[in-house]
Amino acid sequence: MNDEYKSAKIFSRVVAKLIDLLIVAILTRIVPEGGFYVGILYILISDSLFDQRSIGKRFLGLKVRSRKVYSSTQSSTQVKDSIFRNSTIAIAIFLKEIPLIGWIFFMIIIFLELVIMLGNHRRMRIGDELANTEVIEVN
Repeated sequence: MNDEYKSAKIFSRVVAKLIDLLIVAILTRIVPEGGFYVGILYILISDSLFDQRSIGKRFLGLKVRSRKVYSSTQSSTQVKDSIFRNSTIAIAIFLKEIPLIGWIFFMIIIFLELVIMLGNHRRMRIGDELANTEVIEVN
């Protein structure tokens, strides 16, 4: 990570993700047929929207930054990076729909993501490691 970037605080990242999960819940309720899949699609591509910011990250002043350099002047997150980094959350949401035990799978995945983020010196979760991305604070 360059010195000009400041890693996002874990609390801010959690709140941003909760906002995004709330959006998924709202989509599921508003559009009963298909809203669930639109919500999962939103989670998967959300970090490639709005200048590498999901709606939750935009509210909290955060941005996803690719650690791979695509050009000499830009390190933006591409759609495939967003899909890789959010695949673990999308899987958790999908598994939540399994009757009776789905919530257990959901909570285990979310808990593992949080524990790994807490234990990582760069505050990277599994999805960040998969996509080689990091979440930074934006002025």
